[in-house]
Amino acid sequence: MGVFFERTAISQLDVKEAIKNALQTEPATVQDPEAEAKQKAAEVAPAGYGKFNTGRFIGALVIFGAMVAAAIVTDGTGLDDSSKALWGFAATIFGVVVGFLAGEKSAAG
Repeated sequence: MGVFFERTAISQLDVKEAIKNALQTEPATVQDPEAEAKQKAAEVAPAGYGKFNTGRFIGALVIFGAMVAAAIVTDGTGLDDSSKALWGFAATIFGVVVGFLAGEKSAAG
């Protein structure tokens, strides 16, 4: 399951249209059957994750921003241990978000 990228749904109507077009196409008119098949398959069923989930990304940024704001507040009030912990959590959250973005997008092909 993706966190920031979701798999695209394959519509039965798209599959039906692709099969219908294939049955109606004269084989002699296709120059490169392998390339044509690859192109049509990519149109009907895109590989990997296709849709970026903006809401989840904004949610992650809000959590990151809240951690940074809390770290700034605790730093300003002189709570050194709490400030260090919150800055560490904020860096960890940033690393996790960047890791998910990079890992999911590269897995999408």
